[in-house]
Amino acid sequence: IRARGGGMMDATYNDFGVYTENEIKTRIWDRADTAAIAGNLVDTVYYSQFYTPNVRASVKVMLEGPYNTASNLMSKTLNTSGYLATRYPGSTVHPDAVDSINIELRNRDSAAASTTRKFRPAWLLTDGTIRSFADTTKNYVEFDTTAGNYYLVVRHVNHLAVMTATAQALTASTPAPYDFTIAQTQAW
Repeated sequence: IRARGGGMMDATYNDFGVYTENEIKTRIWDRADTAAIAGNLVDTVYYSQFYTPNVRASVKVMLEGPYNTASNLMSKTLNTSGYLATRYPGSTVHPDAVDSINIELRNRDSAAASTTRKFRPAWLLTDGTIRSFADTTKNYVEFDTTAGNYYLVVRHVNHLAVMTATAQALTASTPAPYDFTIAQTQAW
């Protein structure tokens, strides 16, 4: 990004995501601040201009380790034994939390080809649904990126990662969970 007067300005914003110069321009343009854009010159850039409305994602997934076939639920032993509270001091642990997971959002099926990659932690509950790690009342996680089609990847420390079979349309609306438990074809 060039600052007024032609000098180079080092601007870095990294939320485990990748932002190209065109994506930053689009974000400013989307905020209707067209005065800030003149060709390749950005006169005034504020943090709020880089921030876009959140898109929401939700998944349903079962982990084999804590899964109980008789109840069709996962065990919350890590939670009831106090391990999660100890591991995440200061965090509000949902009472039905099985463990924490990490959800990745990417705009391509290949991580190397993706220009957008975001990561968010979440609580995985006994029934396979998730809750926001920061706000356990939310049954989704938010990513600061524009609405569009994204692949969702679920990662857990003791299990293989799983990715949606196709890109999912994500917006600022609360979505129905993408259900990995329906069939194997739900996974890439």
